[in-house]
Amino acid sequence: MEEPCGRPEAVHMGEAFHLWKSWLRDYEHKSANSVLAYTQGLRRVIDIAGVEPRSFKPDDMEQARLTNIVREMSGSSSTNRSTINQTLAAVKSFYEFCAHDGLSGTGPDLERLRKVANLEREPKEDPVYYEGPELTKLFEAASKDRAKDELGAGMMWPVRDHAMLSFLAALGLRAVELYTADVEWIRPIDEETVVFAVAGKGMKTRYIPMTPELIDVNQEWQIERASRFGNRSRRESPPLFVTMTGERFDYQRLRYWLRALNRAAHVPDHSLHALRHTAGVQWAADGVPLNEIQHLLGHENIQTTGIYTNLAGVGSSRAIPPSLANRLAGRRAPDMGN
Repeated sequence: MEEPCGRPEAVHMGEAFHLWKSWLRDYEHKSANSVLAYTQGLRRVIDIAGVEPRSFKPDDMEQARLTNIVREMSGSSSTNRSTINQTLAAVKSFYEFCAHDGLSGTGPDLERLRKVANLEREPKEDPVYYEGPELTKLFEAASKDRAKDELGAGMMWPVRDHAMLSFLAALGLRAVELYTADVEWIRPIDEETVVFAVAGKGMKTRYIPMTPELIDVNQEWQIERASRFGNRSRRESPPLFVTMTGERFDYQRLRYWLRALNRAAHVPDHSLHALRHTAGVQWAADGVPLNEIQHLLGHENIQTTGIYTNLAGVGSSRAIPPSLANRLAGRRAPDMGN
């Protein structure tokens, strides 16, 4: 099986991008997670603009073009405010670097872009999430073995995909938290308790209890992974999830994976963040206290968490059965339909 080659890789970016990435690490002393977040933010802008990544230059992003990009992001129900803020911070950092190194003149007016973002996001819409039948179809598609000529066969790996989907939908992880996670983030506390230690925003660690279902699907995945790539060195903790070629995921690869899974499951093309919202709605529907959901999701403000209790109570036609993702995590095809 081969990874699809239609996505631009980081090595194919323009020279200015690579110089800026080194500057973040060597001169601004950004952490590895911060460098990932910044570079993914700028890549997001380049992708929306439709610019060829390897030929991208600072002058490709004039004020009008960036304004349109911010408007498009702000008008999307799948893009939250933190994503927009992260993207604007990346743009600001990139053009400050370019000005410092003489790669471009005056950069964009970030204050105007922020005003556009705030204006376009009023009134705030409810977050998008996977409803019960959609989530079931998604798990069915993730667990299915495919013929070589079938849709998504080139990048799908059922045991891994089932585990990855389980972590996203049952633990409410941000995309960046999943693809930066290492195996050692899963930690036994005692004989009965295992937690997932998530290095979240601001490098704050939150500890999420692992259910028996999640422990089982991860063990199955790690066994199959070892059978393909061999046992890891004791000196290093490898990525928790890897691509078909054994590399760490990044945002583009993870988003491409979910798009292929959405198509295979015949469900709306929801974003990775929709899986995080799905976890929040499930916990609220299951009666988990609001302050506990706040901790599990890593929200700084409990008002952000409150939207899930509203969504969980909008009626049986939209409510997700309690702990659905966790129950689906414990089931693998061909038993998915039972």
